[in-house]
Amino acid sequence: MKVSAVVLAAGSARRFGSDKLMADLNGRPVVQHVLDALSGFTFHEILAVVRPGYPLAGPMRLVENRHADDGMGSSLALGVSGLKSTDAAFVVLADMPFLPEGIFLQLVQHLPGHDIVVPRHNGQFGHPVLFSSVCFPRLLRLEGDRGGRALIVSGDYSVNFVDSDSDGVLRDVDRPGDLRR
Repeated sequence: MKVSAVVLAAGSARRFGSDKLMADLNGRPVVQHVLDALSGFTFHEILAVVRPGYPLAGPMRLVENRHADDGMGSSLALGVSGLKSTDAAFVVLADMPFLPEGIFLQLVQHLPGHDIVVPRHNGQFGHPVLFSSVCFPRLLRLEGDRGGRALIVSGDYSVNFVDSDSDGVLRDVDRPGDLRR
């Protein structure tokens, strides 16, 4: 099975007040922690959606979202549209530096027989979310601030919720205080 990743890194970081993806967390930028988590799984391809001119470097293909201010939906649709032939794709938020080790393999193992796999911690939906290619046509139509959650709760897809002991599937960085664990 070919599994890809779409890393959403085009947000404006208004609440953070500066470039949160490059903010220092234990001696490395926030986004580097996410890239390190990605390196623990063999992906068919990794595509990162960024704002025009954003200097993200790593083992991925960059796609610039000229309409990043339109919201996460436009970035997700753009990312999915840029994928090459793949069976499933993770939606990975670039501001989630606390992802647990092995989370990608764990979720892939729960995909057979389902359309979407969602990590869950203490009953709350988390990330990264794995979408089978069955979901791609609907993901391509996303716009505004609506992300993949609409598909998860729609009842139109077979969703497998996988419980995680780690709150890292929930924790993103929105404000400087979020860098402290």
